[in-house]
Amino acid sequence: MTDAQRIEQARQAKMALDNFLTPAFEIVEADYAEKMITAAASVDPRAPEIIARLANAIKATRMARQQIEAIVADGIDAKANRDRAERIATLTPAQRKLLNIGQH
Repeated sequence: MTDAQRIEQARQAKMALDNFLTPAFEIVEADYAEKMITAAASVDPRAPEIIARLANAIKATRMARQQIEAIVADGIDAKANRDRAERIATLTPAQRKLLNIGQH
């Protein structure tokens, strides 16, 4: 995938995260947490099993969010690489030679 594609993918992922996914993740996690509290306070013999399932659901939700955040971070890195390459392209040969000092 090119830097431009990574940047665009990150832009789209950030927009989706900001506008739709973060609020949805927060609602789901709060709901699961509330159900865990209810299960923990109950005398239901299945409470440990219910709590474990809800904990796994929260973990899966957080992992999904982290994957989307990783796409956004990758786009930030791609943009930094592209910006650096563009700056280097505008340098004179003498400036490029100075830039390469210490990189051997």
